[in-house]
Amino acid sequence: MRRLKNIILDFCNRYGQNINNQKSIIVFGNSVKKRKKKAITKLWGFKMVKKVYYLGIKLALRRLLVSYFNYIIEKVNSKLNIWGKQMISLARRIVLTKSVLAALPVFVATHTLIPKKILKGIDKAARNFIWDRQGGLRGLHYISWENLCKPWKEGGLGLKSVSDITGPLRAKFAWNYLKEKDSLLNKALKAKYGSNFWENINRANKSCT
Repeated sequence: MRRLKNIILDFCNRYGQNINNQKSIIVFGNSVKKRKKKAITKLWGFKMVKKVYYLGIKLALRRLLVSYFNYIIEKVNSKLNIWGKQMISLARRIVLTKSVLAALPVFVATHTLIPKKILKGIDKAARNFIWDRQGGLRGLHYISWENLCKPWKEGGLGLKSVSDITGPLRAKFAWNYLKEKDSLLNKALKAKYGSNFWENINRANKSCT
């Protein structure tokens, strides 16, 4: 660890950069002993934390639990609580569903795999918002969700189910991995999971980040 620190300090001296200890944090896995944690934090002068967030996304050393993603559902519900107190036409409800509700999980989904339970919960909230009456009274769902999500040309309203966003995002991730052989992403994944990445990533206890 001291050798690593000397390498980083040498880099800083060469290029005129400095480490900001006040903004630097460090997180340890459960296998690291308490005594070693104290020694490392004292050596670097970093603050030890249990959770790390980057651009609003939690960085985890293991697979994230479903409960972590509940904040997305809470965001959806907070929007619905505000809109539910207003007189909103069906057309406006559809626009809000398209532009706001369907967009809430997209940023998170580009960085991590959101559990299907959360995505289905968002779809359910969107369906109820479209058809329910003012004051939270349950309304009849005159058209199925599948038909609403069809394109206009096929008789739908062009809505997008958030449950379907994981497929295209995973395909984009896979394409970048296969196309850019020398990318940092490619090197990092191979270093962690080995050259047979596609089989190893599906094993248990693998972090979805």
